[in-house]
Amino acid sequence: MNGLAAIAGELERVRDGVSGERALDEILRWCGLAAGRGACAHPDGTASFVTSAVRTFSEELIDHAQHGPCDACEWPSMLPIIKRAQLAVA
Repeated sequence: MNGLAAIAGELERVRDGVSGERALDEILRWCGLAAGRGACAHPDGTASFVTSAVRTFSEELIDHAQHGPCDACEWPSMLPIIKRAQLAVA
Protein backbone atom coordinates (compact mmCIF):
# COMPACT_ATOMS: atom_id res chain seq x y z
CA MET A 1 0.00 0.00 0.00
CA ASN A 2 2.81 2.43 0.86
CA GLY A 3 5.52 0.70 -1.13
CA LEU A 4 7.52 1.60 -4.19
CA ALA A 5 4.44 1.96 -6.40
CA ALA A 6 2.95 4.50 -3.97
CA ILE A 7 6.25 6.41 -3.89
CA ALA A 8 6.43 6.49 -7.69
CA GLY A 9 2.82 7.57 -7.97
CA GLU A 10 3.26 10.41 -5.50
CA LEU A 11 6.42 11.58 -7.28
CA GLU A 12 4.39 11.70 -10.51
CA ARG A 13 1.72 13.79 -8.76
CA VAL A 14 4.44 16.14 -7.44
CA ARG A 15 5.84 16.49 -10.96
CA ASP A 16 2.38 17.24 -12.34
CA GLY A 17 1.50 19.74 -9.60
CA VAL A 18 -1.47 17.77 -8.27
CA SER A 19 -0.05 16.48 -4.98
CA GLY A 20 -0.91 17.62 -1.49
CA GLU A 21 1.25 19.98 0.52
CA ARG A 22 2.60 17.12 2.65
CA ALA A 23 3.59 14.99 -0.36
CA LEU A 24 7.35 15.12 0.26
CA ASP A 25 6.88 14.21 3.92
CA GLU A 26 4.75 11.25 2.89
CA ILE A 27 7.30 10.14 0.30
CA LEU A 28 10.07 10.23 2.91
CA ARG A 29 7.88 8.33 5.39
CA TRP A 30 7.07 5.68 2.79
CA CYS A 31 10.77 5.36 1.92
CA GLY A 32 11.44 4.63 5.59
CA LEU A 33 8.75 1.95 5.55
CA ALA A 34 10.04 0.36 2.33
CA ALA A 35 13.65 0.00 3.51
CA GLY A 36 14.42 -3.53 4.65
CA ARG A 37 11.11 -4.95 3.38
CA GLY A 38 12.18 -6.78 0.22
CA ALA A 39 13.80 -10.12 -0.38
CA CYS A 40 16.48 -8.27 -2.34
CA ALA A 41 18.22 -4.90 -2.17
CA HIS A 42 15.93 -3.24 -4.73
CA PRO A 43 13.51 -1.61 -2.22
CA ASP A 44 16.42 -0.44 -0.04
CA GLY A 45 18.30 1.05 -2.97
CA THR A 46 15.22 2.73 -4.37
CA ALA A 47 14.20 4.15 -0.98
CA SER A 48 17.73 5.45 -0.42
CA PHE A 49 17.88 7.02 -3.89
CA VAL A 50 14.48 8.71 -3.53
CA THR A 51 15.25 9.94 -0.01
CA SER A 52 18.49 11.50 -1.25
CA ALA A 53 16.75 13.06 -4.25
CA VAL A 54 13.92 14.54 -2.15
CA ARG A 55 16.38 16.05 0.31
CA THR A 56 18.72 17.35 -2.40
CA PHE A 57 16.05 18.73 -4.72
CA SER A 58 13.38 19.71 -2.19
CA GLU A 59 13.11 23.30 -3.47
CA GLU A 60 12.55 22.12 -7.04
CA LEU A 61 10.07 19.47 -5.93
CA ILE A 62 8.11 21.99 -3.86
CA ASP A 63 7.99 24.27 -6.90
CA HIS A 64 6.65 21.38 -8.99
CA ALA A 65 4.07 20.49 -6.37
CA GLN A 66 2.81 24.07 -6.36
CA HIS A 67 3.12 25.01 -10.04
CA GLY A 68 3.29 21.82 -12.08
CA PRO A 69 5.88 20.82 -14.68
CA CYS A 70 8.72 23.17 -15.53
CA ASP A 71 10.43 23.68 -18.91
CA ALA A 72 13.01 21.01 -18.09
CA CYS A 73 10.19 18.44 -17.88
CA GLU A 74 9.81 18.76 -21.62
CA TRP A 75 13.38 17.56 -22.23
CA PRO A 76 13.80 13.96 -23.38
CA SER A 77 14.39 11.51 -20.56
CA MET A 78 17.78 9.89 -20.28
CA LEU A 79 16.00 6.62 -19.55
CA PRO A 80 12.65 5.68 -21.06
CA ILE A 81 9.73 6.27 -18.73
CA ILE A 82 7.22 3.45 -18.94
CA LYS A 83 3.66 4.29 -17.97
CA ARG A 84 1.70 1.80 -15.85
CA ALA A 85 -0.68 1.12 -18.74
CA GLN A 86 2.30 0.04 -20.89
CA LEU A 87 3.44 -2.36 -18.16
CA ALA A 88 0.04 -4.06 -18.09
CA VAL A 89 0.27 -4.73 -21.84
CA ALA A 90 3.86 -6.00 -21.76
